Amino acid sequence: MALGKRIALTDYVGIDGTDLSNDCREIGWTNEHNRVDVSGFNPTGSDEFLAGSTDGSITATFYVTSAVRNVIYHLHKNRDIFPIVWREHGESVVSDDNPEVHGNVQALQWSPQATRGDVQTVTVTFTAADSSGLYYVAT
Repeated sequence: MALGKRIALTDYVGIDGTDLSNDCREIGWTNEHNRVDVSGFNPTGSDEFLAGSTDGSITATFYVTSAVRNVIYHLHKNRDIFPIVWREHGESVVSDDNPEVHGNVQALQWSPQATRGDVQTVTVTFTAADSSGLYYVAT
């Protein structure tokens, strides 16, 4: 599978070992290094920054189904730390062209929304919960 443009149709989303792919309609990963000011006195007055600690999270929007409530809400309610996996091509093996993002996370909020006449959804941010953070695996 060559890297390039794609239409997201067959992603795999695993929450605590449960496949919730069919209940998920949107997913994204953020991995950000905090910017640390290390500016000193210098002739140009320029600022200088280094990469500090890393904040990683996966945000996903799910349809509110019994599976989503039974898995994610209970993990949230119990303040559990659990594994998450996201792979772009769910039916394909993990490879350099199909890496998977995974790590141990927590679901710190639960806020389902409903609009008259629309499908009910819940957007959950899964925050990295240990020093390994969230990362790609390609083998």
